Amino acid sequence: MARTTLLIDDAVLLEIKGIARSQRRTLKEVVTEALEQYAAGQSSQRLPSFTAAGRSEGKRSIARDAEDILKSDADKAAGW
Repeated sequence: MARTTLLIDDAVLLEIKGIARSQRRTLKEVVTEALEQYAAGQSSQRLPSFTAAGRSEGKRSIARDAEDILKSDADKAAGW
């Protein structure tokens, strides 16, 4: 477990302390649970960065013809 420092708005901190007190839990427990729930919700919404990588829309010749495709799309006057 790592130790860190957070800057929290005074009103939010008071609210979190009140929650901890009413649930007879420590501030650390309440904050840790909140962060874990937030992180779990975020990770399920994110797609992997490689989604659709290599997708060729049914064209099986893309890899074989890559050089020709690049040459045909290149603008010789302006460069790539």
